Amino acid sequence: MLASVLNSPAAVQASIYVVKAFVQMRNMVGMYQELERRLAELESQFGEQGKKIDGILVVLR
Repeated sequence: MLASVLNSPAAVQASIYVVKAFVQMRNMVGMYQELERRLAELESQFGEQGKKIDGILVVLR
């Protein structure tokens, strides 16, 4: 990281900021995958009405 090349407090803070940003991004991806899984479950639970719900889910996605 930047702090290993530049030995300064600003470089350390920048490295911490980058790591926190990636952690937050990973958490957001996980939330969207969970939402996608739940929507797929809902789609599979409905028979004929599932087709109507599909239109709504397409808009939501």
